[in-house]
Amino acid sequence: MSPPIARRSAVARRGQLLLIGVAVALSVAFSVASFEFAALVGQALGTGTTTSTSVTDAPAGAVVLTARTSAATTSTALDDDLIGKVRAVDGVLVATGTFDQPVSFRLRAREQPERPAALRGVVFSGSFAEPWTLTSGRAPTGPDEVVVDVGGAVVGKVAEGSFADLELPTGRRTVQVVGIASLGGAPASSGDLTPALSDAHVLFDPGSIGELLGAVGRVDRITVLPGPGVDRDELADRLEPVVGSGIRVTATSDPNAVAQQAVATLDDGVQQGTRAFALLTVVVAVIVVANVFAVVLAPRTRELALLRLVGAPRWQLVRWLLGEALIVGTLASAVGLGLGIPLGAFAAGLVQTGSAEVGTTVTTQMLVVAPVVGIGVTLLGALLPARRASRVPPIDALTDRGDGRPSVNRAVIRVLGGGIGRIGSGLTRLTPGAARAVPAMASSNVRRRPAATAAAASTLLVGLVLVGAVSVAGASVRAGLATQFETESRADAYVERRGVVRVDRDSLLARISESGLAIAGTADVVSVEGSLVAGDATDNRVVAGDLASIDSVIDLDVQAGRIAGPGSALVSTDVADDLGVAPGDAVTLRSTSGRERKLLVSGTYANTAFYGPVVVDITDAQAIGADGTFERMAVRFSDDGVEGFSDDDVDRFTLWQLERVATQFPRVNVSSPEEFAELNTSVADTVLRIVAVLLGCAVAIGAVGLAATLSLGVLERSTELSRLRAMGASKGQVQALVTLEAMLVCLGAAVWGLGIGALLGWFGLGLAPTDLVTVRVVPWRLLLGVGVGSLALGALVAWIPARRAADLPPIRAASQ
Repeated sequence: MSPPIARRSAVARRGQLLLIGVAVALSVAFSVASFEFAALVGQALGTGTTTSTSVTDAPAGAVVLTARTSAATTSTALDDDLIGKVRAVDGVLVATGTFDQPVSFRLRAREQPERPAALRGVVFSGSFAEPWTLTSGRAPTGPDEVVVDVGGAVVGKVAEGSFADLELPTGRRTVQVVGIASLGGAPASSGDLTPALSDAHVLFDPGSIGELLGAVGRVDRITVLPGPGVDRDELADRLEPVVGSGIRVTATSDPNAVAQQAVATLDDGVQQGTRAFALLTVVVAVIVVANVFAVVLAPRTRELALLRLVGAPRWQLVRWLLGEALIVGTLASAVGLGLGIPLGAFAAGLVQTGSAEVGTTVTTQMLVVAPVVGIGVTLLGALLPARRASRVPPIDALTDRGDGRPSVNRAVIRVLGGGIGRIGSGLTRLTPGAARAVPAMASSNVRRRPAATAAAASTLLVGLVLVGAVSVAGASVRAGLATQFETESRADAYVERRGVVRVDRDSLLARISESGLAIAGTADVVSVEGSLVAGDATDNRVVAGDLASIDSVIDLDVQAGRIAGPGSALVSTDVADDLGVAPGDAVTLRSTSGRERKLLVSGTYANTAFYGPVVVDITDAQAIGADGTFERMAVRFSDDGVEGFSDDDVDRFTLWQLERVATQFPRVNVSSPEEFAELNTSVADTVLRIVAVLLGCAVAIGAVGLAATLSLGVLERSTELSRLRAMGASKGQVQALVTLEAMLVCLGAAVWGLGIGALLGWFGLGLAPTDLVTVRVVPWRLLLGVGVGSLALGALVAWIPARRAADLPPIRAASQ
């Protein structure tokens, strides 16, 4: 069959193929929007842009060493010992350590709406040294003077000579801006510039920056210049075995090689989410296209058999049908691209809480994704129905065997189509006799056409299976966290870091001590830049704290051994099994820079909500430079009363004093035990909301497929429906019949989909770590709500097909 025949066939059936095109266009739009969202977030962060100073602040022939860490905050993981090792490598001319971790200007509420709340006022720190040069003012001297670049001046709303409050890891500090610096030809005046995250810097005196950042003897990255005649790629190969697997070694020919740790981590997370979302929409769209295409081809059985009868080979029929699909996919790709661009900009705007406008962008990736997803989804979805349709025997052109049933797997027909029919029969029996006629007929139609029923229901099934599985998993994780928070703590208050700026533990504890708070005990958590090693097994989920003080505030539910002090490690029961260790066994704490410290496992525990699965003493982490940022602290107030005041008054005053100390550090919050438990379990809720949005998009594509299947079903059954009108059925009864059939299909899809998903989630939790999932919960109310929503969805998508069915003239039955 020639391409013109495929085009004429597609034009002749444009109404039917339009329904496929809508589903494909939605899939393309969601995929394009997700990639545009990632691109706009990348622009805000400053990744992949030619103007970003993160790309130009290292020489073109350099090799850059950074920590392999997934944390956006704790990046001061490289120490002076590592710099010495690097300098000793043959071919290294110069190796220097630099800082680029985030700090923050303190701004008034609601300022800087063009940035998400967590990034307002955030700039990157650095030393004022080459290649930075002054455009005005002078170099900073001492800890109370800084220089900013143009981006830093805009973000901090400062100018040369002004004073500003900086939120540093060691606490808030008032500094004076004594100069403006530039790098790589940056503009001299800010104008209306809205800088990317990586294009805003504050520069300190090189002799003071380590102490101000709480990182004396440590750096964020090491820049290595090769000697004369030494190739940078060859030098990178020499450095890799010296620095170890915890260090990323990259030549600066890669623009991302020297991106700030926070920028790279945030951007990587967005990119991974984008790819996952695009894959989900593609999978659902392929299933929808396959089902709708099968329904479209079902009434054409005799036509295809006639072509076989006159000599058309099977491959020619497949080529013809795929040609129709190619036309649909091409047009849907263009429409989806047009819809996806404003949709992506809208999604990016939702990330911001302010009123700043978000522009649109078109990237090469988006232009490639649109046709790949649109044409690929359509061809993949149409391939199996086309191959099945091409197998029609030529003799069917002369018989009535072509009954118009969509080609669906027999097992699916038996289980899904038959199951929905039984559900309809059961509901019909519950209907009062006077109102049973229409429901009984709807139930009979669903049972009579199991293949069409299964085809329609399967468009929603995948999305609902995922909804069921995620609902059970999310509810179980949340319930487990809530249970552990309620049972493991004796704290009266919690202090927690919430932001991208590091907090220095020693500085925070010193401020608390100086305030004279009536505190009986604390249990703090500090991230660790390193891993715990036992033989060939490794676990990177290590935190540090004062082990001797844990038991006075937190109940870890020790299962074996005991809580000791320096020189020991505590591991959860799951980690003990994974590492193959028990109390008394030796393990190694290894820093990102490769320094090691031998420890003994002193005990295993079950409650991991506060500390996580591995805890070492803070002195051991500090000894090898592996201590990262302060994360959280549980505080127990003193039981000693104050004469003339009630215990509640004393506790409220202590909490107020603790809050005053917290305000001196960047985005450190103080909360009650109830608020802390709610905040941390709400993290699971936030993840579930994001997943719910993604699954909602998948269900939306499925709903379009259901609407297409119903519309085609009305066309196929036009004679039958007209006959009902001729026999005296009113328009309302015909409309109710089609609507009830659609609602039965959706109800069956919900019962099967949510049921299968809940079972998958339930048994899948058995594979999850027991310290993550302590209980299994089925959220019956949520699943019931989704089921009711599925019924409403059925009524909604059936509205137009049902009205068309009701408008069929009774005379049509006679003409047929």
